[in-house]
Amino acid sequence: MPVFKYLMFCFLLLLAVARVNAAEIDRPIEDFMGHYIGHADSEDGMGRDMSVTIGEIPGSSDYFVEWSTVIHKSKTRTKRVTYNIRFQDSDRDGIHASAMAKDVFGKSRPLDPLEGDPLVWARIKGDTHVVYALIITEDGGYDLQVYKRTLNDEGLWLDFTRQKDNLPKLEISAQLVRVSQ
Repeated sequence: MPVFKYLMFCFLLLLAVARVNAAEIDRPIEDFMGHYIGHADSEDGMGRDMSVTIGEIPGSSDYFVEWSTVIHKSKTRTKRVTYNIRFQDSDRDGIHASAMAKDVFGKSRPLDPLEGDPLVWARIKGDTHVVYALIITEDGGYDLQVYKRTLNDEGLWLDFTRQKDNLPKLEISAQLVRVSQ
């Protein structure tokens, strides 16, 4: 009987290790592809309607992320912002570089943050696709925005943070429901 208990212990230990290792595997970008919508009320008192589409670029391994936010500043005033960014593999494993501009040879490349353009990159960590956007402000300060979109049964859970120099951090979370693949 002790041999059986020992074998059972070893089996359960291997099962636990397999679960931990499975949880650490980064999902492929295809798992995130689709169209999602949601709404959030934030600590700044402004409601936000949000949508995001993650899709493939045919004929390449690149993909795009397009997101739009309608900010309800008051009952009669709204502001809409939309971004559409193409991502491509970088020389660093697991980091996707933005391809928002073309060089003189027509090859996609990131924008130049020292020219006032955002530096944007993405990565996938487990079930979460993260987009980082860093802007060097006119006075040499910074504006860092982080969009963490985590897969769940309903679609994507969004955790957004924005930090500008020494200003209070803005944090917004919302459930985005998948409406199409």
